[in-house]
Amino acid sequence: MVTGFHARLNEPWLDQAACIGADTKLFFPGRGSTPKIAKEICGGCPVRVECLEYAIRKNVQGGVLGGESERSRRRMRAERRKELSEIRKEGRENAHKTVS
Repeated sequence: MVTGFHARLNEPWLDQAACIGADTKLFFPGRGSTPKIAKEICGGCPVRVECLEYAIRKNVQGGVLGGESERSRRRMRAERRKELSEIRKEGRENAHKTVS
């Protein structure tokens, strides 16, 4: 049975997650605590990618999801925004070349 934090996710892949049944505190460690065990659990999870994508897409604050910390996920989002911006810029430049 899915409870706690996991119950709020309501995602189809969740029942396959390696963290089901694990103490939520492992994934949301307090100051001075290490997320090592959470990252180990995530490392062997068959739905790690789905979980990470969910956390990035929904901008989940705090914790370890998909094996990555909030700080790491924030960097990933920034990199994606930059890449998307560059793709859009290239598209506009190419559109102007075609019209000219």
